[in-house]
Amino acid sequence: MKLNPGKVITYVHNGSGSLLSLFWKELEKYCQLNNLKINKSVPDFEIYRKVNSDPTKQFFEIYLPIY
Repeated sequence: MKLNPGKVITYVHNGSGSLLSLFWKELEKYCQLNNLKINKSVPDFEIYRKVNSDPTKQFFEIYLPIY
């Protein structure tokens, strides 16, 4: 799969994904506080680097496209 979203704000997390929606909100808040404009024409996305049956051992990245 090939994807070129342009500029992004990213967050990397090692642990349970139960707070994933909170991380998305925090990225959006960070953009607002730092006058960064979110690029709504490009979908945001998540990459799961390590999937494990133990949720505390997950490793993932989230990407929010910006201008």
